[in-house]
Amino acid sequence: MRYSRQELLNFIGKEGQEKISNSTVAIVGLGATGSVSAELLARAGAGTLILIDRDIIELSNLQRQSLYTEDDIGKTKASRAREHLRKINSTIVLKAFTDDLTYHNIADLLDGADIILDCADNMETRFLINEYCVQNNKPWIYSAAIRTEGYILTINPKDFCFSCIFNNLISEETCDMSGALNTITHAIATLQAQETLQYVLNKQQKKKLYHLNYGERPSIESLTVKKNKDCSVCVHKTFNYLTGKKRQSIISCCGTGMYQIRHKTPIDIQMIKKNLERLGNVKDVDMFLQFDTMYIFKDRALIHAKTKQEAKNLYSKYVGGL
Repeated sequence: MRYSRQELLNFIGKEGQEKISNSTVAIVGLGATGSVSAELLARAGAGTLILIDRDIIELSNLQRQSLYTEDDIGKTKASRAREHLRKINSTIVLKAFTDDLTYHNIADLLDGADIILDCADNMETRFLINEYCVQNNKPWIYSAAIRTEGYILTINPKDFCFSCIFNNLISEETCDMSGALNTITHAIATLQAQETLQYVLNKQQKKKLYHLNYGERPSIESLTVKKNKDCSVCVHKTFNYLTGKKRQSIISCCGTGMYQIRHKTPIDIQMIKKNLERLGNVKDVDMFLQFDTMYIFKDRALIHAKTKQEAKNLYSKYVGGL
């Protein structure tokens, strides 16, 4: 009975629903697009969802990240997403990881996924996912939304890859600087979930980059994409992100006013806690420490700051040298 309304659709039916229920979908980033995509796929009955997010829920997230509530503020997105989705659909498998996706752990975290959804907030993670998918011939769906605009593209490495189109472009623009309309993030997430179901159901994927604009005059346009015959990634198999040759130590987190700084090596959380307790109140929350405007994990720190330099200064002062 749960999926009866879906099964009435000719392109799904009981056979299609079984395919959906046997699928494994990895979602990288559980913010404005990822949390909505995850909810839609959970309600649709995707058999296993791998939920990956490094971030903490903040008040400013609630304007567009509809899976979360005020009670979730200060907790990790991955853990809270899992709990909310479990209440929505207790019959599916939910695997949650509060991790920063890196070249060190990407193979372990994405192992077993039939398709990967990119809901990240930075280009480095997208290029990393792209190289992993090219190497392993896995499909993935790029999504991005900022201001009143959004983009969606389903990528099959046999046809083309992300680098064919974006060619290692790195953008510093974030929701903190430019804002984000909640209707555009939900629209992009809806399209991403639909594209995921299309793939699972073995329906033909369109080789198009879709651009939505929900400004004063809403519009949607599409651009046909093609393989770059001289692409460094899918043609020449150069994996600079997957090997760690291209890796940023500090990344701006979209929509939170925070910067993430990766430790050079894993730190001793308890030792850091003892040092910080001499300076003020330290809250030990599950997998991280909260001190003033900082969240300190074993492999990284999330720091509220107005600028990247201010974040670096706070990190050096309370955690250690960069």
